[in-house]
Amino acid sequence: MDTGKQGAIAPIVLVEADGRKWYRRKRNIARIGIVLFWLASSAVIFAMYESIERTVLWSEISMACAALLIFSFFVSYAYRIARTTRLVKSRFLWLLAVVLGVMVLYILLMAGQALLDIAAGPVEKQITVADRWDPRRGGDNITTTDGGRYELFSEKVEMRKGGTYKVIIFRYSRKMVGLEQVAP
Repeated sequence: MDTGKQGAIAPIVLVEADGRKWYRRKRNIARIGIVLFWLASSAVIFAMYESIERTVLWSEISMACAALLIFSFFVSYAYRIARTTRLVKSRFLWLLAVVLGVMVLYILLMAGQALLDIAAGPVEKQITVADRWDPRRGGDNITTTDGGRYELFSEKVEMRKGGTYKVIIFRYSRKMVGLEQVAP
């Protein structure tokens, strides 16, 4: 392959059809922002928390960021389809766009709850179990005598009705960790 000059190598630059580089496209800027948000929040979590609290918060942030990254592909694909077709009249496509938008808003809400939990930190509380949701029916939820409803983070936790426990609770995501039985 002759480049015209001996020893000169042409630089490889990925340029899109409209002349922009790959990292200047809106969808890629959003993806880079999501990854930077995940890295920054992970650094804060690993600096501030230890043990099970770190695991809970990091899993919440990681799940929200991973879901946002996955949905960024769907949103950009749907936008490309809407842009290339003229006046889409299909009600199904509009319904699909609304459902996709609601799902992205829900994921953003989950990320916001995780950020609030990072900022506020966990709370130690003594609770008495009023009711336990059957884990075979989906989820593992506890209702306390003071009216609180929380989700157990660990599936292997044995909590009984009427038992009193000392727990660590994240207020915004309603997760319960760090169980210690006080009274049966």
